[in-house]
This record gives sequence, structure tokens and C-alpha cells, in this order.
Amino acid sequence: PTLFIILGILILLKGANLMRPRVYSGSDLDRLEDMNIFGGSDKIITSKNFQGGSIVSAFGGGKYDLRQAEVSKDKCVLEVVNVFGGSNLLIPGDWNVKTEVVGIFGGFSDKRIVSNPDPQKTIIIKGVAIFGGGDIKSM
Repeated sequence: PTLFIILGILILLKGANLMRPRVYSGSDLDRLEDMNIFGGSDKIITSKNFQGGSIVSAFGGGKYDLRQAEVSKDKCVLEVVNVFGGSNLLIPGDWNVKTEVVGIFGGFSDKRIVSNPDPQKTIIIKGVAIFGGGDIKSM
């Protein structure tokens, strides 16, 4: 019941734009804030100081291309919540990725081909995957 209450609140807060799929060709914002409920979005992030953000996917999902972005020298944390939905992240192979996602009947995996990760390019991915999931790729 708590899950449905939270989902209802999220729907009310986000408004009517939830059902529309969104495709963005580029975003130079330093923080990614995205919510996908019963829909999806594709985003290409081109920020030269990417600081993280949050992604919430419930019964929907999104694809986030960070290959043209540069991670912030400060702490970069991306919070991911996937409930019956998913998130696909495209992250360069030279970024150091720390995954701290808890899976409850779901999961989150790093499928990148890693080549000499740079410790100065570290992104921490935190969150939860409940009956949903996500993956990280570099292609």
C-alpha cells in the first residue's frame, strides 16, 4: 500500500506531463533530474561539470547518454529509483563507477568494457530497484 501511495503522490506532483514520452537531443545542465511514470525519456547529457542528480522510473524507463559529459571534480552522485521500470545509462569506459543499488526482485548491473578508469572521474550510483532494474553500458 505504501508503494501505491508514493506513486500517487509522484503522479500528482509531476502533473499531466507524465504520460508523454520525452526525447532530448542534449542537455548541458549540471544536474540530471528526471521522472518517468508510465512513460519514458531519452536524454543526451553534454555537461562539462556533471554533478549527478536523480532518476525515478515507475512503470516506465529512460535512456541516459553521458558519453559526451565530463564528471565534476566534486562528488558526483546519481540517485536511481526503479519500481517496475528501468534505467539504461551509457557511461564512458574511463569513468570510475561505484554502484550502490539495492535490488528487491530486481537488479542493476555494470556491463561496460572498462579501460583504465580514472579515479578523478568517479560517479557514485545509489538507489533501489524494486521489480525493475537498470544497466550501465559504454557502447
